[in-house]
Amino acid sequence: MEIFNLLGQNPMGVFSPVYPSKRKIQRGKRVFYCLIRLFSLSRGSIHPHMINSNHIKRGMALKVDGDLVVIQSFEHHKPGKGAAIVRVRIKSLSKGTTVERTWRSGEMLEDVELEKRNVTYNFEDGDQLVFMDSETYDQIHVDKKDLEDILAYINDGMEFQILLYNEKPVSVIPPNF
Repeated sequence: MEIFNLLGQNPMGVFSPVYPSKRKIQRGKRVFYCLIRLFSLSRGSIHPHMINSNHIKRGMALKVDGDLVVIQSFEHHKPGKGAAIVRVRIKSLSKGTTVERTWRSGEMLEDVELEKRNVTYNFEDGDQLVFMDSETYDQIHVDKKDLEDILAYINDGMEFQILLYNEKPVSVIPPNF
């Protein structure tokens, strides 16, 4: 009898289903997806430091196969047939090697938390450039080969932002002009 009440009985005795409104369906879907997201986060299946391969940028640091790498260049490619891919040139910070990798569009990668500091360029010391932290006045040495693309634009006293991982420089961000 309860089943008939759920289906909705009209006065003529013919059963017809009761359809919820479109608004109720959309609200129900939102609640369902939120519950699934909360459940998956509580179980640890979605790591909070994961990033989609579509959202990578030049200079970003990632952990790939347990190694810390910096993205030097990337290109989104959509072939005529098949799924989109992201071609990336990455530099390993521990080995110093540069490798080209390809990931499927939408693949999840492990992001790394970096510390950002404001620094001032001081001087050149052989094959390194010396920056001074604006708050602590510590000197930070960065190899010239890591700054090849902005080396011609660096002047004394220029303000930069530097990204550090475990107190080691990962990337230098020039000022916007």
